[in-house]
Amino acid sequence: MQPHGVVALLFAAASTAQLPPSIANRPMVGCHVLTIGLDGNFGGATWNGGNVPFAYDASVTAAMQTAMAAAMQEIANVVNVHFVPRTNETDYIVIRDSTINSSVVGRIGGPQAVHVFNWNVRFEVVHVLMHVLGYWHEHQRPDRDQFVAVQTANVDPTRTTDFDIVPTGNTRGRAYDFDSVMHFAGTEGGIGGAITLLVLPPNTNLQNSIGQRTHLSTGDVDALRLVYGSSVPPVLASLTPAVVPAWLPGTLLVNGTLLDEVTRVWLDGAASLAFTTLSAAQLRVTVPNLFPIGPHTVQVESAIGRSNPLPVQITGNDPPVLEMPSVVVRNFATLLRIHSDNVRTNILLVAFDNQPSTIPGVISLGLGSQFTTLGQFATGIGGPTGVQVVSLTVPTSVPTSTNLWFQSIVFDPNNLTLPITTSALAQVRTF
Repeated sequence: MQPHGVVALLFAAASTAQLPPSIANRPMVGCHVLTIGLDGNFGGATWNGGNVPFAYDASVTAAMQTAMAAAMQEIANVVNVHFVPRTNETDYIVIRDSTINSSVVGRIGGPQAVHVFNWNVRFEVVHVLMHVLGYWHEHQRPDRDQFVAVQTANVDPTRTTDFDIVPTGNTRGRAYDFDSVMHFAGTEGGIGGAITLLVLPPNTNLQNSIGQRTHLSTGDVDALRLVYGSSVPPVLASLTPAVVPAWLPGTLLVNGTLLDEVTRVWLDGAASLAFTTLSAAQLRVTVPNLFPIGPHTVQVESAIGRSNPLPVQITGNDPPVLEMPSVVVRNFATLLRIHSDNVRTNILLVAFDNQPSTIPGVISLGLGSQFTTLGQFATGIGGPTGVQVVSLTVPTSVPTSTNLWFQSIVFDPNNLTLPITTSALAQVRTF
């Protein structure tokens, strides 16, 4: 590790170097990472809120500043990173014209140097800015030996640190990216143009592809996104199912993009829903119990903002559901709940042990041939959530351990059709 004093020495060297009269024809020199004691790594110190304050050294011309602004914009276009002129921030970067392309990795605190030689290669400048944001070279990942072999004998002795594995590098589960703008070319850092990185089977066909400096790869964008978030909100594509009953929490699978950045899920822009992130393309969302029946909208939110809304329909329960205790104490009121809908008529039927329980041609409690009639206990229509609450009191005259059988039937009196919707049979025992 080099001491921090090296940074000051490099500042001075960059300021006094004799620069060519034009930046347009500068030869490509590649990138050399300065190994400073407080360097970050793939999961190192990031910039708060994605805001990177910067200042220019006097060596940077207007043309160079224009080139730097274009490189900064390439990153800002795809992720939530903002390069902002420094005012009074303590931590910031100082951009200098130099004989090398280099930066420490991540935010190390205080002013930190960014050296640029190849202003004429936009994505070499982007490469250097990626170091600023906390990213090492792709070929320095802990798992790189599975994908490329460093030809140590061919490496320029002044460049050996650029090929060291970063053992604490956090790849966040991303696949090795041969197309990354952070990958060296096969001969970069080599003596006399010798091969320094040999692509291993089964990817040997990529030997001449590594080291591109024309674009941010899909993997680069994903790596940035996983740390800083996207520059746009998530987008919702579909909900499954699109219809959820009101009683008991319903589960939705929400499909879309950038869903691993979601911080909150909204129902009608008000209720914050519980959710589990399954992937960048899917969430599992829990709809609250007894939410009002009718049309609603689901949205998700990230640090950037809210997604587009998608419709979800909360329906009444069909068939109805009876919610009641298994035992009731005689002569004490017990609440029963019938979960149905808020439109049709709901009748609660009841039968006792050894009493008839069938209405011929309409409904049967299914208790067997010994039951032939039954009584109507309550009737009504549920409110906004489709729930009807009934108070049950069993007289003390009813013997202990008597079974009470309940069933709910629901129908539209203006359009009576058979068969009528019925709940499951519920049994309650007196105590």
